[in-house]
Amino acid sequence: MSFPFPYVTLTEMVDEVSVLHVDDDPDLADVTATFLQRTDDRFDVETASRAGPVLDRPLDDSYDCIVSDYEMPEMDGLEFLKAVRERSPNLPFILYTGRGSEEIAADAISAGVTDYIQKKPGTVQYTVLANRIRNAVEARRNERQVVRDYHAMDAAWDGIGTIDAEGRFTYVNESYAETVGYDPDALEGEQWQTVYSEAGREVVEDEILPAVRENGTWTGETHLERADGTEFVGEHTVGDIDGDGAVCVLRDRTEREELDTRLRHERERFRLLVDAVEEYAMFVLDPEGRIRSWNAGAARITGYGEDEAVGAPLSTFHTTEQVAAGLADGLLETAAETGQATDQGLRARRDGSAYWADVTVTALRDDDALRGFAVVTKDISDRIDREHRQARSERYREDLYALTTDADRPFERRVVDVLDLGVDYVRLRDGCLLSLDPSDGSHEVLATSTDPALVEPGTDSAIAAYARRTVESDGLLTAFNADDPDRTEASARKSYGFGCYLGATLEVDGDCLGAVCFVDREPRPEPFSTDEKTAVELLARWLTHELDRRGDHAQWPLAT
Repeated sequence: MSFPFPYVTLTEMVDEVSVLHVDDDPDLADVTATFLQRTDDRFDVETASRAGPVLDRPLDDSYDCIVSDYEMPEMDGLEFLKAVRERSPNLPFILYTGRGSEEIAADAISAGVTDYIQKKPGTVQYTVLANRIRNAVEARRNERQVVRDYHAMDAAWDGIGTIDAEGRFTYVNESYAETVGYDPDALEGEQWQTVYSEAGREVVEDEILPAVRENGTWTGETHLERADGTEFVGEHTVGDIDGDGAVCVLRDRTEREELDTRLRHERERFRLLVDAVEEYAMFVLDPEGRIRSWNAGAARITGYGEDEAVGAPLSTFHTTEQVAAGLADGLLETAAETGQATDQGLRARRDGSAYWADVTVTALRDDDALRGFAVVTKDISDRIDREHRQARSERYREDLYALTTDADRPFERRVVDVLDLGVDYVRLRDGCLLSLDPSDGSHEVLATSTDPALVEPGTDSAIAAYARRTVESDGLLTAFNADDPDRTEASARKSYGFGCYLGATLEVDGDCLGAVCFVDREPRPEPFSTDEKTAVELLARWLTHELDRRGDHAQWPLAT
């Protein structure tokens, strides 16, 4: 059985994800589990030091994904993978190993591994591992949903059938076949006229087909003929499938009253599916790779209307570099040869802006003849941006930890270096550490990576003015756009030349020591992010801790 358009389930992974991590190093397994659960609170990670005992458990019922090391005593990761595949052929299995080689990777792929990741230093690897787990589990749950939907269609009381562009049945469920008195297999490949009476065929030709071509759907009553020659009136709904065939819902009118409730449920489910599809770009290409159909999701994501898109090549949505590299032709060739091709990368909208896309191209065949391609695209820009921000935040924390714990580096040097690190992370021009005298409001610059004109000692410098406001605040002060006359920080632009500012107070036991400040002469287009504020707060906590540990709060022993 085949459909003229690939059936795609659009589910969001919101439930708990049960992960089993097998590694013969218990400490490393616990560290991995901790970082995974910090990365995504939906993860419930169980650890095991040996693979053998795990095989006695009901794996499909117990876990959504297995992550395994390669080098382990008694049973290595490949042997474990093969044993799991014998019991659970579709359970996601990720080989997470410190020993990487093409041979191991090839053997793992042959054994049915879902993904293969080599361990690396640092914590960024855990973000990568978490993303791979999410993707694998989401794909598995989507596959299960497809199976459930096929079963639901087969079990539906309404007769459901699909017809290709040549008018041949490509699928009928049991209810459809039973209603017209045929076996499902006997109808597949037959022309639609097989199940209509002479009067019914005239209605189809004169009324139904023109309505479907013009409006996309038709609903009404038609005269049909069963396999035994008896005629009956059927309630019939016909809907166009992107100009490449039709889906038909058929019901004997005499059964209408008992099926009304179920029909309402089916229609509501269909409506929800259509609404969900708007989150995806879904369209069909002809065998040459030119667009034949266009849905609302495609228009929303790409910015192209249907009249602009139909007839255009797939490369219309590719960047200049991708067009030069022949990416579109490569995807179509791979899909034609293997049945499907996937790609994640940048794509271009109509207005010239770029977005990250997850693209699947599926070849559509009829008796081995290529009829075209189905393309499903999801905008994953938010996910990629989130991953980039997480990775950048992890690198900042790692660099901050390395700088602040470097015992061979003088404290004064470490202070200047962490200011430089903060300037780079928040993407502002200048940063400094200063003390404030509460008696007269004067300040002393203790360390700086800034423009000296912004940090002159005294009471009236730009930095001192904002440092005093920081101390008077709840501990953190932000001003991202001093060019906006409606914002309270607008006066900073006129008085001090500031475009934006981010600062945190240094305070021990209620005593204010001063502030750490970051500024730029140009405003920012958007407010400071939570990650950027947290980065400055972490830096301020370390400075406060060090200064408190060293005692002597009145005179800090630092130099610029």
